[in-house]
Amino acid sequence: MAWLYFAIAGYFLNALAALGDKIVLGKVLPKPIGYAFWQGILSVAVVLIIPFGFSIIGSQHIAASLAAGALWTVGLYFFFEALFLSDASRTLPIILSLSPLFLFAFETIGFRTGFTGGEFIGAILLVAGSVFLSLDFENREDYRIHIFSLFAGLAALFFSLSLFLIKDLFSKETFLNVFIWSRFGMVVGALLFLIFPGMRREIFSVTEFIRKPRHVGSIITVKILGSAGGLLIYFAIARASVTLVNALEGIQYAFIFILALLASIYWPRLIRESFGFKTLVQKISGILLVSAGLFFLYFHIS
Repeated sequence: MAWLYFAIAGYFLNALAALGDKIVLGKVLPKPIGYAFWQGILSVAVVLIIPFGFSIIGSQHIAASLAAGALWTVGLYFFFEALFLSDASRTLPIILSLSPLFLFAFETIGFRTGFTGGEFIGAILLVAGSVFLSLDFENREDYRIHIFSLFAGLAALFFSLSLFLIKDLFSKETFLNVFIWSRFGMVVGALLFLIFPGMRREIFSVTEFIRKPRHVGSIITVKILGSAGGLLIYFAIARASVTLVNALEGIQYAFIFILALLASIYWPRLIRESFGFKTLVQKISGILLVSAGLFFLYFHIS
């Protein structure tokens, strides 16, 4: 059950990082492609852990690792586009509900992974909680399909493809090798953005936003939180089904709900989200669904 604790801790750090991403996009660097580019480039810092377990692996595994990292960077771009257009509380649940479905399909086809009835019920409850939380009962126009929903769906697809490759690599190579090579892949993914003229112009235009040390510090802090969360989640994926670990992302929404509520009360200039009566009932109900899913997973795996 150690994987469960790794996953929960990782998703808590990811919740902090997601709120940090929203603040950076709103206050520091209002260019999603530029932010995704620098998030990818900063992954080069992985060289600091090379002495702890890096080695040259087979060419096919290197290619798969680099592809996994590049896919994650592309997913980050779509995630930042969605986050720039909408609140974290609207964007993340869409990603959290779609990712397990994509991964379930990938694992069933690729790994032929089997699931017990309890595990399947737990995953369904977690996905249902995420979908329920993504709805907005106070604003009718939010039921329409918005462009940010498309971006969020694409983010879920690319994140899932990346995690699918990572899970396969964990069964063939050491954890640190996969982690380090995939971080190099994130750098490669960021550099690929420069191929497209429109993206290249957007990336170069953000230089003015990152000249202040305070702004650079904000971006690096969020990157550290996200990397630490990702590292813990990789630990969990290395020890359990990637679909079950990814389904637990529903609990990340509970963390985001609590942190966003506290931020809206104490730091409204940084971030503010809707917490009307109907929204509170909806979000609490969704969190209960997520908790029920976690209960099923815990008692059917242990």
